[in-house]
Amino acid sequence: AAEQIAYDPANKYAYTLSEQGVVHVIDYDDASSPQVLSSYVVDLGGSTLTDVEVCGAMLLVGVVASTKTDNGLVKIFSTVNRSSPATPALLQSVTVGPLPDMLLASPDCTILAVANEGEGSDSSGTLMDPEGSVSLVDLADFSVNTVSLNTGATDAELEADGVHLPLSLNAMEYFDDYGVASSDVNWTAARAAYTPATQLEPEYLAWSSDGSKLYVNLQENSALATISVANGAGTVDSIEAYGLKDWSSSGGTEGIDTVKDDNCILEFKPGFKTMRMPDSIAIAEVDGTPYIFTANEGDDK
Repeated sequence: AAEQIAYDPANKYAYTLSEQGVVHVIDYDDASSPQVLSSYVVDLGGSTLTDVEVCGAMLLVGVVASTKTDNGLVKIFSTVNRSSPATPALLQSVTVGPLPDMLLASPDCTILAVANEGEGSDSSGTLMDPEGSVSLVDLADFSVNTVSLNTGATDAELEADGVHLPLSLNAMEYFDDYGVASSDVNWTAARAAYTPATQLEPEYLAWSSDGSKLYVNLQENSALATISVANGAGTVDSIEAYGLKDWSSSGGTEGIDTVKDDNCILEFKPGFKTMRMPDSIAIAEVDGTPYIFTANEGDDK
């Protein structure tokens, strides 16, 4: 199965990732009959691969650490050149943040942005939840600048702005003080390690057309972070919530079907609101004004 794909229009090869940690090369010289080139497979030893991008003559692959809360990697390979085809060669391996979920090169192909989701996990009662971040990889010298989402904002400030925190410090304190005795989680240690940024999880990226702004979708938080980028470094400008979707008659929808049956009956639900939690986002300009388009998938966090 192939979930992620990248295409090199100059050489007419596509690259896909498999669940087995393999990068496949597909020849699209004849688009009516694409061919998988088994001799050019890149085997990354069963690693979990998250995303693949082509930027000029470079093939970029996101790799999750064997312990997903540890820092991940971006592996940079040469692309297959049609005039002298060969298996992609490893050029560089750079360390980024935990769970590099998405890769996206800047419009001029000088910087690779990496959304480090920093998704947490519970291992033997220890809750490990690294901070979400964005890594900026210079594609000339492969140096890395990591932008922390720990802006100094408190839980209360983020929540007052409508940013959803799936497991806030207050929630941890409640579970620690009033949770059932059978809980296996060491909430005391989790509370000591907590920062608001552990709850912020970058999911999807979009660059402005001039490469000066990077928009970072925080799906689980139903929020958008905006980062200014200059000279290979980034600064968080803002973290803004997407707001709630109103399912009442004044909410601008046709209603919602909340009954699990074989019918589709749309009804308005006064007082019922949901978080948008978009997954993918895109930037497009209309009459010279940039707009952010979102696919409001929703999430279970």
